[in-house]
Amino acid sequence: MKSIRSLLFAIVSAFAAVPAAAVVYSTGLNGFNPDHSGLAIAPAVAGWHIVAQADFDGNLKGDFAWRNSATGEVAITLYDGAGAGPMQVFYTEPNQAWKIVGSGDFNGDGRGDLIWRNTNTGVVWVMLMNGATILGQGQAYREANTAWKIVAVGDFSGTGRANELVWRNSSTGEVYQQEITWNGGQFQQAGRMIYREPNLAWEIIGVADFDGDGRDDILYRNRATGVLWLMLMEGAAVKAAGALYTVGDINWRFVAFSDYAGEGLVDMLWRHFLTGEIYLQISPVLDPTVFRVVARDATVLQKVTGTVDYPQ
Repeated sequence: MKSIRSLLFAIVSAFAAVPAAAVVYSTGLNGFNPDHSGLAIAPAVAGWHIVAQADFDGNLKGDFAWRNSATGEVAITLYDGAGAGPMQVFYTEPNQAWKIVGSGDFNGDGRGDLIWRNTNTGVVWVMLMNGATILGQGQAYREANTAWKIVAVGDFSGTGRANELVWRNSSTGEVYQQEITWNGGQFQQAGRMIYREPNLAWEIIGVADFDGDGRDDILYRNRATGVLWLMLMEGAAVKAAGALYTVGDINWRFVAFSDYAGEGLVDMLWRHFLTGEIYLQISPVLDPTVFRVVARDATVLQKVTGTVDYPQ
C-alpha cells in the first residue's frame, strides 16, 4: 500500500479577524500527478482557525488543531487516511494573549503536542496530547523579551522527535535553539545561541531534513532578492551552509515541505500569490531545476494549510 501526499486548502477567511466558516479541500499529489480532489473538512460553526498540524494520535497521519477566535475553544480533527473525523473540543482558553505557536513531541511518545505562548508575559506552555486528550501540561519556559519569536520546531539532534524550538530575535537577527523535554512530571529546557543574521530581510521559512542524515536543517529566504540559503545542522552546529538557488519573483512563496514523490527526500511546494499557480520541486537540494506546476487556484480566499497522507 503506497502513501499519497494530499495538499490541503482552507478558506482564508477562517484565519481573518472576522469569524467565518472554514472549509478545507484536498488535492492529492503522487509526485507531479494530481491524484484526487474534494471536500476534506467542513466545520459547521464559524470562527474556527487552523492553528497547528501534527500527528496527535500516533497513527502516522497528519491531524489538525483548531481554535475558535470568538470563544477560545480548542479542538482537534483526527485524520485516519480515509478522511477526517469530527472536531473534538477539548479545551477553552478565552484569554487571546495565549496563542498556539506550533507543535512538537516533547515526551517522545510519537504524538504531537501543542506549544502555546503568551504574547504579554512571554510564558511558553506545552500541552502533551494523545488525540484530543491532554496527558499533561505546564510551563516550559518564559522569555519576557517578546522580540524573540518561535519560528520553527524540529529535530536537529537526530533523536527521532521534534522537541527543539528555533527562536529568532526580530530586532537583532540572533537565532537560538532550545531543547524541551518532559522528565519526571515536569518540563526541562536547555538552549544555546547558534547563529546571527542582522539583515532582517533574511527570514527562516522552514526546517526539514534536506541531506537525509536524520537531522532537520534550516532554510532561509531573502524576501528582497529571493535567494534561498540552506544551513545543514548537526545539533547546534552548522556543518555546512550556502545558497541553494534563487526564486527572484517574490510572489512565489514557499507553502509546504513533504516527500510528495516518495523518493525519501524533502520536496518543496510553492504558490504564486498573484496567479494561484502551485509548483512542486522534487529534491531541490539535489537539483533545483526539477519542478512543475501541479495545480492552479486563483481564488484569493484559499490558502494552503498543510499536507496529510492517505493510503491507496
